Order: sequence, then structure tokens, then C-alpha cells
Amino acid sequence: MKIKLTTEQPVHRQPYRLSRSEQSIVKSKVDELLDAGIIKESESSYASLVILVKKKNGDSRLCVDYRALNAVTLKERYPLPNIDDQVSKLAGKRYFTSLDLAQSYHQVRISPEDTHKTAFVTPQGHYEYTRVPFGLANAASVFMRLINKIVESAGKTQHLSQNEILAFLDVLLLPSIDIKTGLQMLKNMLSQFATENLKLNLNKCSFLQTQITYMGHETSSDGIQPSVAKLEAVSQFPVPSNVHDVRRFIGLCSYFRKCIFKPLNRLDEKEHVLGMANRTK
Repeated sequence: MKIKLTTEQPVHRQPYRLSRSEQSIVKSKVDELLDAGIIKESESSYASLVILVKKKNGDSRLCVDYRALNAVTLKERYPLPNIDDQVSKLAGKRYFTSLDLAQSYHQVRISPEDTHKTAFVTPQGHYEYTRVPFGLANAASVFMRLINKIVESAGKTQHLSQNEILAFLDVLLLPSIDIKTGLQMLKNMLSQFATENLKLNLNKCSFLQTQITYMGHETSSDGIQPSVAKLEAVSQFPVPSNVHDVRRFIGLCSYFRKCIFKPLNRLDEKEHVLGMANRTK
């Protein structure tokens, strides 16, 4: 991955003050990244800041605040797939294999001449990434382009169209009408991953399942429907009482927008009276 900037002026900031416990966590995370070869010590003029983000399991994720660097980065416009288009292609399929790439972005190298631009500072030192970090502008575009090339190569091997293997960033879905086809698709994908030296997270992979959740939708040979988790989030949302609440609710339902009735969309109009009539509820 290349990092092209609009200025030659280095981006640098002073580190945030961290508590002792936070410093200990940062040091541990940095040591892990150093041991894995994902970062290295730096003498760069660039210096972004690190922040700790709490994960659902209570652990902390080390992130770098690249907002200042991203502001002067030339943006790529490679598109991400449309989720509705992808989900519609699952109709009629009976078996589903889901593949999850381990550490996704970290498997992609940064051009050696650009690694210094990713430099960040901690209370312990100054480091830069050798692999693509999360939060960097163009990371998603670069990764999606790579995955699409791999998918296209795998499809050509099996004489499939690129649309028959679905990919959204680090998650790939191989839908098939029978087990034989599903196994051949899997074989071709694994061969391409080996060629590109990409590794899977087996704990998040599922093979030849008759029912699977993909992009917030539960899919099986019986059809496609929103996942239970997504529906619960919608059902527990309080009844909207103003235009702002309606827009928040519609945003929450964005995965299922094609299923939203016209009366609800009309409530987004400012001139429309928000009485939430019984027929609308």
C-alpha cells in the first residue's frame, strides 16, 4: 500500500497523558506488534497519537488516531460492495462457506518508502507500521481491491463469474447449490490465499453450512431474512416522537431499508405531522 499526501510537511502531535494501567496495556500491545513484525521502531518526523478502545469482551484495542494524517492523504475511490446486491445473490443457494481473514489489514504490507508516515508515539517510544493499520485512509479501498482480485482469480479457475463468490472486506462467502461445487470453490479460494500468503482465522470460519448469517441476514435454502440480533435492536428502539428520532430509527434499519414501508419513510418529511397514528405504528 502506498500513502500519497498533499503536503510534504510531517504530521506530528504530542502524546496523550495515560494512566499507569493504560501505559502498561499500551506497552503490552506494542510489544506484541513488535514481536509479530507488524511495527518497528521509528526515527520518522511523523508522530500520530495512540488511543485505547474498549472491546465488547472487556479487553482493549490499541488504535492510532490518524485523523490529521488522513486529512492530507489523497483519497482512493475504490468502491465497497452494496450489501443488498450481495444478499440478493444468495437466493436459491443451499450450502454456504464463510471465510474470515486473520488480522485482515495487517496482512497487507505498506510500501517501504511510506512506512515512516504511519509513525506513532507512546510514553515508551516511537514506532511505525510495516503492515496496514486500522484507521488509515484508503485501508479499506486497498484491502477490498486485493480481495476482489483474489476472488476474480478463484472464479476464473472454476469458470465462475466474480459475482458468485461474495466478499466484503475480510469476510468472504462461498454459496453453492451442492456440496461438490462448494468444495471446489473452497479449494480454489484456499489455493489463491496460499499464493498471496494470506491466513484465515479458523475460529470464525464455517464450512458448507445449510444456514448462515451474512451481513446481518440469516440465509438458508428456505430464504433470506434479517438476523435475530438485528431485529432485536430494531424492536427495542423507543417509539419515535420527532423527525430526528425517525431518522435515527431509519438509520438503524438501513440493512433492511428495502423492507421499510412507505408510511415510515414519509415521516422523514419535516412538513409531515408526527402524530405517530395507530395505523403507522
